[in-house]
Amino acid sequence: MKLLLYCTKSKPYLIENPQWIINMGKPRFIVSKDKTYIDDLVRNGKIVAECDFEVEDLHYSEELLKKSCLTAKEIFDYIKNSNTAYEIHIKNLHVFDTPRTLLYFSCARAPQNMMYVYDGDEKKVLISIRPEWLCKILNGEKTIEVRKKVLKEMLK
Repeated sequence: MKLLLYCTKSKPYLIENPQWIINMGKPRFIVSKDKTYIDDLVRNGKIVAECDFEVEDLHYSEELLKKSCLTAKEIFDYIKNSNTAYEIHIKNLHVFDTPRTLLYFSCARAPQNMMYVYDGDEKKVLISIRPEWLCKILNGEKTIEVRKKVLKEMLK
């Protein structure tokens, strides 16, 4: 099963950096509070990438902090009232050249957290991620997403 990464519509804006092709030293994606870029480069409200994943119970470690781009306090504040928490390890990330809309997967609405969708006969998980975190994933800085809940079939 694959994981599809959906950028929420909330600000800031996730933008494909128009300079990254010219200067490969620049990050491919950036976030901006202003929508001063061409609409075609804004990724909010779109499915921008697909990846393989593994899910495991949350284990505090320096690796978790580094790969999730979170502090121990941020993790604690997020999961403090939850009985469970998970690490979603993002692997083999493939950024779409052209982002996909929800209609591509016959979705009537964006996921609040995550949901199943179908790509032809293949079942996939569509996960909603805020722009600032998704930017870090797409640029290779973040490879672990921390969640309180995951879909049952993701635990296999």
